[in-house]
Amino acid sequence: MQERVEAVLDPEGARRAAAAAAAPRSAESVLADVRYFAELARSGAYLGRDRRVSPQERTKWRTTFRRLGAC
Repeated sequence: MQERVEAVLDPEGARRAAAAAAAPRSAESVLADVRYFAELARSGAYLGRDRRVSPQERTKWRTTFRRLGAC
């Protein structure tokens, strides 16, 4: 809803934001994200109480895994 309101108020800004979101990510940033995810998974951060992973992210680890796999 917020994106639609912002698009009406600033159409040029909405176009720039859409183009930036559609741009492919660099291989280095994807590799860094995958390595960090693997480090957290190996240490058990997604299974137990670990401050590096929020409770919301802990329950949505499958979504993070799919997102990283799709890159």
